[in-house]
Amino acid sequence: MKKRLSQESLRIRFFRRVKQSGKVLDIGCGMGYFLLACRDVGYDVEGMDLSRDSAAYGAEK
Repeated sequence: MKKRLSQESLRIRFFRRVKQSGKVLDIGCGMGYFLLACRDVGYDVEGMDLSRDSAAYGAEK
């Protein structure tokens, strides 16, 4: 999981150029790694996924 989060931090650097703060809605968020990384740097996050297993994992973490 740590490796995955470090990969997401690269995406966050790019994302912050476009939107410095606020809310993030990720549709098709999978297990929520991107949302977790966004939340860790201060964004208000929401996500949804069609996979019940992925959504349950994301909600748990």
